[in-house]
Amino acid sequence: MAAWTYASAADAPTPINYGTAGLVAWHVYSILGWIYYQSQQYIVLRNPWGNSPGTLNVDDGPWTAIEQIASGFTRTLHLPANGVFALRADTFQQYYAGHGWVS
Repeated sequence: MAAWTYASAADAPTPINYGTAGLVAWHVYSILGWIYYQSQQYIVLRNPWGNSPGTLNVDDGPWTAIEQIASGFTRTLHLPANGVFALRADTFQQYYAGHGWVS
């Protein structure tokens, strides 16, 4: 799954500031999943550059996710790290132009 941001803040339907949010305009992020924490829904995203995680309305965890990388082998992912972060769902809706997946 992936989500993409607007080409610029001016293209968003509501006022936003990519610099303040720590997000990159005209960029695609991986969607890793979602988390409910303290009555808030968060979308877990990864910047494929491996850095520049979001900073506005994010939750710092800590969380641990297990990724299946091969039959019988797993790797532990600690969040937030390596460009992975959890962005509050309402902020995701403001800053991202769309999302999609391949089945």
